[in-house]
Amino acid sequence: MKLEDFAARVLSHQHARVKKRGRHFMQLAFPDLHRLRIQVKRLRYASEFFLPLVPDRAADALQSLANLQALLGRLNDDAVAWKLLDTMAAGDAATDYQQAIGYVRGWCARDGEQCLGLLEDAWKKFLRHKPWWGPS
Repeated sequence: MKLEDFAARVLSHQHARVKKRGRHFMQLAFPDLHRLRIQVKRLRYASEFFLPLVPDRAADALQSLANLQALLGRLNDDAVAWKLLDTMAAGDAATDYQQAIGYVRGWCARDGEQCLGLLEDAWKKFLRHKPWWGPS
């Protein structure tokens, strides 16, 4: 099997997994968005590995993957921070401490809303890209 054929098979499989995991992504819960992020990451890393085969056709697709991965990563970070803040809030009832936790929660909530607002466009951009490993 030629390397180009192997790359196309691997990337097509990963691409299909991302699309399947991301169906109805705006209704996905945070754990499912996290799993989608992992699939996007796998596709991005595989794409970067095979990039030397056709570098001129992959730049835009890789950028859309990177943007999608970054947004999903920020959402995951916000969700993890929120859980950590729950644990921290239970540890100290001091007003200043609770107020500081409230500020960080507010920042996480705002960042999460911002990411969700950008995620739909990032997903649509990802879907618009023709697989760069296929015929030109």
